[in-house]
Amino acid sequence: MNKNKWLSKLYYDLGKQKTNEMKVQNSFINNEGDKIFYKREYALDVIGTNKKYSHRTLLKNEIVLDLDPEPDMKKTLKEVIEDIKNKLKYNNFRYVIYFTGSRGYHIHIYDNYMFKLNLSDRIKYRHQVCSNLSKFYDKMICAENHMIAMEFTEHWKTGKIKDIINQRGVV
Repeated sequence: MNKNKWLSKLYYDLGKQKTNEMKVQNSFINNEGDKIFYKREYALDVIGTNKKYSHRTLLKNEIVLDLDPEPDMKKTLKEVIEDIKNKLKYNNFRYVIYFTGSRGYHIHIYDNYMFKLNLSDRIKYRHQVCSNLSKFYDKMICAENHMIAMEFTEHWKTGKIKDIINQRGVV
């Protein structure tokens, strides 16, 4: 899928236009090895343009599990993801699982119940859902202003595309 079409789908269809604060940003590593981060822009100002972006903030109704291989995992990362996928199906969550293009996977979960919650309660809810699914998740991503790699885009460090490996009820 084209990342610009996906950004529009995120904002209008999945985010129900209730995510005016959603921002995008372009980031990359230059030829000298320096990490370059451009200024964040509102997603609504970027949709339909040719502006470059590689990262985005979360939707109000989105939870992202960022899973990387951990030394104390008893199972392989793919087995952990399979367990999470079964829990998501059992709880009737809509989700998309992506290979990040780097070391791990992102599991994006969409739950419209979150539209009813204030920011503080959304953060608590994200932690609750994530901790019920796996102890191996990046807790920083529960904040809506945290940047995550944009879907269908080259990873800013590896150049590999963040692409779908599984989904339920979203794409």
